Amino acid sequence: MNGSLRGSALEGSQVYLGLSPRDLILHFRHKVLILFKLILLEKKVLFYVSPVNRLVGALMTVLSLFPGVIEHGLVDSSHYRPKSSMSEDLSLLEGVSGAEDFVSVSVTDVTNTTPEPDGKEMPKCTAESSSSATSGGGDNNHLKPPSHTSPESSESDWETLDPSVLEEGGAKDSAEGKEAGSELPDTFDSKAGSPITVQPQAAGDQGGVTQGLVSGLEEDQFGLPLAIFTKGYLCLPYMALQQHHLLSDVTVRGFVAGATNILFRQQRHLSDAIVEVDEARIQIHDPELRKLLSLTTADLRFADYLVKHVTENRDDVFLDGTGWEGGDEWIRAQFALYLYTLLSSTLHEDNERLLADYGTPFTSAWKITHNYRVWFSNKHPAMADVTPGHPFQGQYSVADVKLRLSQ
Repeated sequence: MNGSLRGSALEGSQVYLGLSPRDLILHFRHKVLILFKLILLEKKVLFYVSPVNRLVGALMTVLSLFPGVIEHGLVDSSHYRPKSSMSEDLSLLEGVSGAEDFVSVSVTDVTNTTPEPDGKEMPKCTAESSSSATSGGGDNNHLKPPSHTSPESSESDWETLDPSVLEEGGAKDSAEGKEAGSELPDTFDSKAGSPITVQPQAAGDQGGVTQGLVSGLEEDQFGLPLAIFTKGYLCLPYMALQQHHLLSDVTVRGFVAGATNILFRQQRHLSDAIVEVDEARIQIHDPELRKLLSLTTADLRFADYLVKHVTENRDDVFLDGTGWEGGDEWIRAQFALYLYTLLSSTLHEDNERLLADYGTPFTSAWKITHNYRVWFSNKHPAMADVTPGHPFQGQYSVADVKLRLSQ
């Protein structure tokens, strides 16, 4: 999905064209924060509305609230590996005699060939690779991926290597083949076509993005975007009826998907939450999950702060949405600040009181998710500049009681 965003499409705010958090908050109001937390918990979330443009717009607008996700966080968002292909891979490796010998044949050994006087091509390879090719009967179609490649890696899901493709690809394909076979990715981005951009954030200046060693995504100094849409957690803005089987696939951890067919909505057991966009309603089936997502007093203050800034001064249609406060970029900056302070609070030694403002059950469940464990596994020095604690922490007041009763 990120492959379609290249060059000038990633510059500034062009990537957010057509995605309006203002309209989202005006429609869902305080429930936008519940959607935000649902995705942080990596739950199965299904958006339902018709037509398709409204469906995709609502879903992608929610994702735009997560810093860096639209730009760099959707690389593996539609990638999953069916269980059948894994078993076929194992049986194929077991059936080929001496499969380990083929590992020594590199991509450059196949592509760098020199024509002999009699018209035959002899590969320039080492004695080890020549002997392995001879032991295989000279059949290049038996080339297999390296045995050390992790089955969970996004670059290890190719199953066979066609020599004819390599010969036609030239030096460019050879370089890509070397990168696919390497165990440790480079610290910086190895893709020549990927621009280094600066994402506008709420807290301080941000440096350029670098390749994350664990997540594999292009990350900023704060370790964002979070590795939410990786390792089988899918983002499918529009699902056709033929893709219905993905919702129950055992290799899919979760999803944020959109559908216009009512059959998807009727299969409630396949999702944790159904977002009916027209009615601005979020149906959460599990009572325990509803408790996890219950907004705290500080959360309600934060959501109410957003709603008030978005709804005020809407009488002037010419100035509506043109200012900083209450505008689209301002809303994204508020959610970025919310996420920064949440991450910073988890690193604080005495964090029980700090995390209580976000919801103790929620933070406990979030700490065991894949995206948090990947983020926590690395050190992010820029987080030292973020003050821990909820942006709207404070003493309980009468206004909080009124706000709670109004929900």
